[in-house]
Amino acid sequence: MGTRARSRTPGEPAFWIALALILVWLAGTVAVSWPTNVLTDQRASARTIQRDLSLPLSQAWAFFTRSPQAATLVAYRQNSGNVWTRAGTLPQSSVRNAFGLSRNQRAQPTELAILASEVRFTTCDDYLNVCLGRPAKDRSKIANPTNGKYFCGPFRLVSEVPAKWTYRREVPNRIRVVEYADINVTCKG
Repeated sequence: MGTRARSRTPGEPAFWIALALILVWLAGTVAVSWPTNVLTDQRASARTIQRDLSLPLSQAWAFFTRSPQAATLVAYRQNSGNVWTRAGTLPQSSVRNAFGLSRNQRAQPTELAILASEVRFTTCDDYLNVCLGRPAKDRSKIANPTNGKYFCGPFRLVSEVPAKWTYRREVPNRIRVVEYADINVTCKG
């Protein structure tokens, strides 16, 4: 019983060399993208290497995500019992949106932004329940120019920010309102 030698295909060594180079390059770019800490090299030459490598191959995710501390536009509708409820179907990860698989709700922030560009906001630097408790003043009447036309009727459009993570247990409400606008949106078609 003899052992048979495994035959190599012509491109096999080139594949393994290319794979090794790609993995070394990936490890290098990840290593230089780490923030400065006790273990990193503090010399000027190390910072130059980091800058030179991060220009063509940045590892920053800011392009794909937005800050969770950024202001968000949310529409609230007042029901017959004078209780304010969210008018949109967000967040995308909710059950009614099939945990993000449904695409129906993705145009809602764009529709809200278009509506918000046509109204004047009232400053309200307070918690959500306080700002929603304010009486409605003059409602801006605007026509919904979008194709989705999800938001029709009377709303309170609120620009809100979450409470900072470190203070979330210290504040009475986790959402602070920056400003709000009372609108009455008409939809045709």
